[in-house]
Amino acid sequence: MRIMPGPAAISRMDETFDWLKLIEPKDARIVARLLSQHPFVTVGSPEYLEHSGMPQSPEDLSNHRCLAYVSANTGTYKVWSYEQEERRIRYQPEPAFVTDHVHALLELVCRGHGLVHVPAYAAAADLRAGRLVPLLVDWTSLGPPIYLIYPLRTQLPRRAQVVLDEILSIHLA
Repeated sequence: MRIMPGPAAISRMDETFDWLKLIEPKDARIVARLLSQHPFVTVGSPEYLEHSGMPQSPEDLSNHRCLAYVSANTGTYKVWSYEQEERRIRYQPEPAFVTDHVHALLELVCRGHGLVHVPAYAAAADLRAGRLVPLLVDWTSLGPPIYLIYPLRTQLPRRAQVVLDEILSIHLA
């Protein structure tokens, strides 16, 4: 049994294998089950915010030094998306620094080098410790959907079905 993240997993998918993959579905040969969308947070250090001020809305981000995550697969920056009631804002930062390492971005932000928009789970420890401050908390920001995908078959092999049932029981409970 293999659980493989990333777009390359689909290109290697073969109907003879019983793989489970966690990626966005784009292939008619698969069944896709939405597991979740994890929340994102925009954060800054107390020192940076004391010096540069706290953004009150996503539009204020253009007045700040933003650091950005760049996809190692595509070379593109993640757009920072925010929702508040019926209002949706997508902010494309002009980053002062980019990397495909979330923890490197968080370390720079903890040291006062700007703001970053990352998955909430990645920033959780720094937020709890007070090294980072959550920003724009009245806005919702969700990451891309996470799908569990598996080959389109009438009957999955037993070991694949056991893992599939367990993953779905955890995420759909």
